[in-house]
Amino acid sequence: MALSDYDARSPERPVVEPSAVESSAFGISVGRLDYGLGTDWAAVNVAEAVADADCDLVILRFPSDRLEVMDGVAATGCPSLVADTLLYFAHDLEGPQSSARVALEPMSPADADDSDRLIDTVFAGYRNHYAANPLTRGVDIVSAYQEWTRTSLLRDDRRALRAVDPDGQAVGVCLVDCSSSSYEVLLAGIVPSRRGAGAYQEMLRSLLGWAASSGADQVVISTQAWNLAAMRAWVRTGFLPVLALTTVHVMR
Repeated sequence: MALSDYDARSPERPVVEPSAVESSAFGISVGRLDYGLGTDWAAVNVAEAVADADCDLVILRFPSDRLEVMDGVAATGCPSLVADTLLYFAHDLEGPQSSARVALEPMSPADADDSDRLIDTVFAGYRNHYAANPLTRGVDIVSAYQEWTRTSLLRDDRRALRAVDPDGQAVGVCLVDCSSSSYEVLLAGIVPSRRGAGAYQEMLRSLLGWAASSGADQVVISTQAWNLAAMRAWVRTGFLPVLALTTVHVMR
């Protein structure tokens, strides 16, 4: 979910929402329960929400400082596991952004095969909270990211961007949600052969410049807590940490 879904405007009493894409991928019924910063914490009843859910697996996500949510998880009496911590960083856009050697080219539906190839190269072996649970471990993350990007190529509120070096070689890919003035990077990565040489930071600088010229006032990006290399690049580029989210799988 977008960072804005966890801010002060988030629902006071969230409910379990069915996740058709994940249900299809895992072969079980999956629901998502997301508690945001705007939640009325006196009214939170995780056990009740999970009990009322008509699904096999509830993927629960909440701000990591709200440790009392785990009391509600324990009260369900269901097997559960802490699957992941997701960290959000943000960069406010004020004034002109610095230029970069890596350019960004917008992709269209006609570029779907190229986006598939880039994502296959960039995200091979990537792991998220699915890997923590035997029920979800078998999902093909690369295929899921490819489908996500292909679908996004058809949407007016998202942009898929190909990163190109001065020699015209495609070296990375970004998928961005542009539905508000705070652009959220959904996927971003560099091909393995160009990692460690500054190409990722150059891509980020280009992304900031593109977002600013497109009317955004902020860029938000997130990753799993283990992905330290990405976070170091974000900090060097001026991003600051703004939110930590814990992901828990509750098996009903």
